[in-house]
Amino acid sequence: MMSNLCSDFAKRYRKLIILILVLLLAFEICYIGIYQSIYEQLCRTRIYDDLAGKAVKIMSANISIKTIITEENSISYSPGASGVIYAKENGTYYALTAAHVVSDSGRTYKAQTTDIPTYKEYMSEQKSDGDNSFIPLREYYAIMPD
Repeated sequence: MMSNLCSDFAKRYRKLIILILVLLLAFEICYIGIYQSIYEQLCRTRIYDDLAGKAVKIMSANISIKTIITEENSISYSPGASGVIYAKENGTYYALTAAHVVSDSGRTYKAQTTDIPTYKEYMSEQKSDGDNSFIPLREYYAIMPD
């Protein structure tokens, strides 16, 4: 009689442990699969009330700083480094960038803002008549402020 009672208890205990493990596994699957997806979507679509309306101004402050490298008979242009305009005083803009970007005081630096077209866009604007001639980089970089 005692062994039957222990046997029944062991069977119920095993079933209870299996049920708990199955429930924990189901919870983990729901948490990882569903909650994380919902949280990621909420993060991607969150609207920051403190930045509302300022995003355009912030994005337009981002610039690409191009270095003009003048050597004996040639001029070359760097692909650019990132920077941001942080102040304007009496028509002069001040940009923040890494020191190595503007470390050579003997070189000229140009700032490409978001309202300046890319070289490809500039070429298509200048060639409205279908002309396939080359537009020199010097002409393109001349539209950028020093």
